[in-house]
Amino acid sequence: MSTTPPIESVTSPARARLLDALADSVAEKGFSATTITDVVGRAHVSRRTFYEHFTDKEDCLLACHHAFSAALARKLSDASQRGTTSAERITGTVAALLAALQQHPSEARVYFVEMAAAGDRPRQARRETQHMLATLLQEITLRGSQRNPAMSALTHEMALALVGAISELILDAAERDALSQLAGLAPTVEALLTAVLLGRQG
Repeated sequence: MSTTPPIESVTSPARARLLDALADSVAEKGFSATTITDVVGRAHVSRRTFYEHFTDKEDCLLACHHAFSAALARKLSDASQRGTTSAERITGTVAALLAALQQHPSEARVYFVEMAAAGDRPRQARRETQHMLATLLQEITLRGSQRNPAMSALTHEMALALVGAISELILDAAERDALSQLAGLAPTVEALLTAVLLGRQG
């Protein structure tokens, strides 16, 4: 289990432990093999406590995904506003993304690997998150284009394509058990964003 502090602040300590435990168990065993007994055992709470917070295992998975993706979006939004040049803001945002995922490998694996295979509701939730991140990228590039006319504002489809491309790189790392090495993707992700947003100007 990761010793990194949770990426989000959860009101109930028991709920926070359950979300962490679910992520760790699913990352280790997969969603289908994970049981509520596994989750409550890792969280050191009772089954009754579990059902006070979640209706079933899928409900807990969705809560874990939504909490992580919302916190990730906040981190990216904050990082995108730091720096004096477009290149610095791209570098900082990419660094924030990869650091958050590298520091929370269980949650990252849930997002990029397990959600797509866990059933219709998790798959739809993941798709909605991809669209949410695409909208966030649109907002970031709109702010950037107001500061720097050389930066291209994005359509939603183009933003979604970029989110998908970056997600594929992260999925590849997850499937190779290389989430601890995500920082090594920074030059590739920065080059991709720079090519699209700044026309290779850097």
